[in-house]
Amino acid sequence: MATVTDIPSYNGIVVLPFLLGILALLDGSIVLGLKRSFSLSLHLLGNFVWLYALYMLYDNLAIPIIEPTAYHQVFLLGFLGLIFFVVGVVANDIPNRKTT
Repeated sequence: MATVTDIPSYNGIVVLPFLLGILALLDGSIVLGLKRSFSLSLHLLGNFVWLYALYMLYDNLAIPIIEPTAYHQVFLLGFLGLIFFVVGVVANDIPNRKTT
């Protein structure tokens, strides 16, 4: 069974590459189809929030912290980054007005 001392190695081998892969997959597929610069700014803001949440998660797992509040903050930041991504996608999919 895994112990608290196994958390840093699990972080470096499994968690961090997995989350960075998700970020690259989402970011690459979304940025390729952008039509507006406003949605790009939302995606960049979502990236910064997501990367900061990853950094906080990495710190929490590098020094085995078992307090739930530390991981709650990471979850909230990750959720905020996801909200920015979704709002950016919605803003990108709004059709342009055609002037007649």
